Amino acid sequence: PEAVLASISAYYRRVTTTASPMGRLVGLAMVALLAALVWQAADGSAAGWVSAVSLTAAVLAIGLAILRVFGRARRLGARADPPDVQSRLARSICRDHLICLAGMVTLLATQLAAA
Repeated sequence: PEAVLASISAYYRRVTTTASPMGRLVGLAMVALLAALVWQAADGSAAGWVSAVSLTAAVLAIGLAILRVFGRARRLGARADPPDVQSRLARSICRDHLICLAGMVTLLATQLAAA
C-alpha cells in the first residue's frame, strides 16, 4: 500500500541521503570489522576455520550491502519509480537485509563458539 511505501521510502531517504555523516560511520565500522578479521587471521589467534568462516560471512554481507542494498535504498528513497517498482525494490531490500543478517549472525556465532 501507498502508506507503507511512503514510510519505507522516507526511512531510506533519511538513512541514505539526509543522515550524511552516519553513512560514513557505518562504512568505517565495516572497514574496521574487516580489518579486525584479517588481523585475527594473520596473527593466528583463532583457529583457521574460525577466520575463514568469519571473513567469508562478513565479506558476503558487506559486499551485498555495498553492491545492492545501498543503491536500491537510495533509489527507493528518491521515490522516482512507479509504485510497483518501488514495491519490488522494497521487497528486494528486505530479502538482502535478511541475507546480511544471516551473515552477521553466522559471524557472531562463529566468534562466540570459538571463544
